[in-house]
Amino acid sequence: MGHRYSRLGLALVLLLALSGSACGAAATRAPATTATILPSTTPAATQPPTAAPTEAPAATATITAATATIAATATVAPTATPTATAALPDTPTPVPATAYEGWLEYSNPTYGFSLRYPPDWTLAEEQNLDATMWGHRVYLVPDDEPEAMLNVGFRHLDEDQRISRTGLGSGEIVPAGSVTFLGEPVKRETLVDQAGVMTVLYAGCGEIHRGDLAFTLAMDFMGDWAAGPGLSERAEATADLIVASLVLSQ
Repeated sequence: MGHRYSRLGLALVLLLALSGSACGAAATRAPATTATILPSTTPAATQPPTAAPTEAPAATATITAATATIAATATVAPTATPTATAALPDTPTPVPATAYEGWLEYSNPTYGFSLRYPPDWTLAEEQNLDATMWGHRVYLVPDDEPEAMLNVGFRHLDEDQRISRTGLGSGEIVPAGSVTFLGEPVKRETLVDQAGVMTVLYAGCGEIHRGDLAFTLAMDFMGDWAAGPGLSERAEATADLIVASLVLSQ
């Protein structure tokens, strides 16, 4: 019995020894396999470090070129802006000498100025004692367009008198050239609503100073703005001539 176990134990020892040899053989193949792969993979492993420095400058050069392009674009933009936004009043069209033939003349000796207007227009001074511009305004209305009114306000510079308008209706203010007033061009603008031109402004809503006088000039459509039709081109053109006709008498 004891010999049988001895033989069995010996057999187990031999079996384990053979198994160890098989694992050892497999273990020895791995280095051989690894050794075979390493020569082919080693250059590939060493290439990335070599390629990385080479590619980095190329990427840097690309970014630099892109940056330079953006900088150049940014430099050009500001120079184009003044050109796009520059807007000077148009040169007034000279008034022919025959433009005022047959026109009437209004003179104001208190403020020392006069102007001309066509016979089919009605001129009146502000006579309402309760009006804030009493004695400081004349208005002109075309007979065939009674809803159009040209207002001329005036005062001495040392007078405490308001002659500028207090507001405007709704609409878009559109540049509309210029006219000559007392020898100098003044900017002309129109207030345009859906129905048409509702107001013509000369030098905006402010005063025009000439010598010791201040003037305000504007033409308004006094009818229903919603119904229109607004100011006619003929009324606008005639108002421009009236404004250009004003002269100082002293």
